[in-house]
Amino acid sequence: MKKRNLIFTVAVLFASATSLAQTPIVAEAQLQEFIKEHALGNSAFQKHALERQQLAKQRKSIMKSAPYGLITKQPEGELKTLVGNLGGYYSIFGYILPVTDVGRAVDVVYGSDGNFYIKNPFSQFASNSWLKGTVKGDTISVDSQPIYYEEASSDYDETVCYACKMKYGYVEDYGQNYWSMDMNDPTLKMAVRNDSIIMQNENGYAGLGMFYSDGEWTGYGEYRKILSPQTDVAVSLPVSASAAKEYVMTYGTYETGADTLTIKKKLVKLFNDGNDYYLSDLTANDDKIYVKGTMADNKLAFKSGQYMGLTEADSYNAIRYFNYFEALGWKTVPTYNNAYEDSTYFKDQFVFDYDAATDRFIGENNYLSVNGGKTKVNVLNGYKKPELTPYVETKAAPAKPAIYDVEDCYDEYGYSYIELILSNTTEKGEFLDTRRIYYTINIDDEEWTFSPNEYINLKEDMTDIPYDFVDKEDFQNYKGRRVVYLFTTGFNKVSVNEFYVDSDGIEHHAEPAVWTKGISGIQKETVSGKTVKAARYYDLSGRVVNQLQSGIYVKATTYTDGSTIMKKVVVNK
Repeated sequence: MKKRNLIFTVAVLFASATSLAQTPIVAEAQLQEFIKEHALGNSAFQKHALERQQLAKQRKSIMKSAPYGLITKQPEGELKTLVGNLGGYYSIFGYILPVTDVGRAVDVVYGSDGNFYIKNPFSQFASNSWLKGTVKGDTISVDSQPIYYEEASSDYDETVCYACKMKYGYVEDYGQNYWSMDMNDPTLKMAVRNDSIIMQNENGYAGLGMFYSDGEWTGYGEYRKILSPQTDVAVSLPVSASAAKEYVMTYGTYETGADTLTIKKKLVKLFNDGNDYYLSDLTANDDKIYVKGTMADNKLAFKSGQYMGLTEADSYNAIRYFNYFEALGWKTVPTYNNAYEDSTYFKDQFVFDYDAATDRFIGENNYLSVNGGKTKVNVLNGYKKPELTPYVETKAAPAKPAIYDVEDCYDEYGYSYIELILSNTTEKGEFLDTRRIYYTINIDDEEWTFSPNEYINLKEDMTDIPYDFVDKEDFQNYKGRRVVYLFTTGFNKVSVNEFYVDSDGIEHHAEPAVWTKGISGIQKETVSGKTVKAARYYDLSGRVVNQLQSGIYVKATTYTDGSTIMKKVVVNK
């Protein structure tokens, strides 16, 4: 019999032989310590992540059809985006983990048919469908209904999941308290209070769950759902403001999967209107949302709590947030199991010292951040100790990229992946606008085309990949490296070509990085725990050498923390 294949479901990925009804729930207070123990630096976690990717590649037919009454198109009626105060569950490592989320943007429709609809009703699972509720007075009633569907494949059965009222209580079959489908009172109620929608959870013993068609819980559910109108007004750019001036922001951040601070750079825009300044591009380039600061005595101060606006949906998980500007400090606090960690907290403002002679803004040693919501620290973009310096374009090629790893071992699944280290500076270290940097991938000397037939987050064919393009599925970031999945196997050569398109439209190409099977195996050198980013050789006149002959050379090894070690080497051939 074929398996069921629910995206991210622990029943398939991590504990296929174990029923979820026997799975322990990890308390939220233990969540961070649990993740550290099970995920950070854990090779098993990386293996599971790969398995999850393997399964994801087989889901290209998801949601192409909508049987069983599944609602995938936006219902007719009045669309509103409400602020979600949410509490839910998700599954990982054979455990059920709770998570809270505030400031989430939740789309609802007050239907022309008199019903009420919520898009993606599970905060930890993007079903890409709508939950329907019937309205009577100030009560919304939600009955069991299909909420997610996957077509059958050669390896997996058809999967149909239902949104049902769930209850917490004693499950006789397993001899423990657990969430299960409420068979005695199957209608979930939501109350309408002062334009807010509040899910009735019966003092924490009821909620909304996602269940397989045989009644087994998938591990996804909502135990709290409060939806309220957004009343704050976003900061807007006055018409009297000056034209944008671009600055390079240098800051510290933590890369996905890394536990050490990385120094990075990006472009931001600053607008001036008298003593008022408006900073933009904190979430993405040309994002058109702003935070307002005031200059006095050569200090530019941005007050916390400013509402910046609503970002666009993420194509991968459909999550959006109401963005607020927050200054954040941090302190060490005790956590679960006698451990300690840094905890961030809200500060009143973030201050830059302004150096008029160099037109530099030097930030304090705290975080300037974009926060999801305004009631809880939920950092979407964090910039530690930022410094702004005027941007002047350099019309030159990026430094040579590097191929960190190539995995061509998934013939069964018909795809492979490569890990890249791209550059946003020239060989001399000059910053390049990442909006103008692209890279291409050649497989066996043929340029690879990424097609929407295989890459579900693309809308058209793509060969030139933007430097900043990440969709969290086929294009990912991990520890500062770009992970790109390729739907091919059995190749012998991979090359990565990175180039910068200057403001005149001229392309500046870096030397390509090349991997050849069985010849140029990639070695991950380490020095005192550092990981090599790239190594280059120079002759004694300082010229780059690509083909080493017998002689004396200078080897320059650059590490991912930005440091470089140079030493003389002797080559005998």
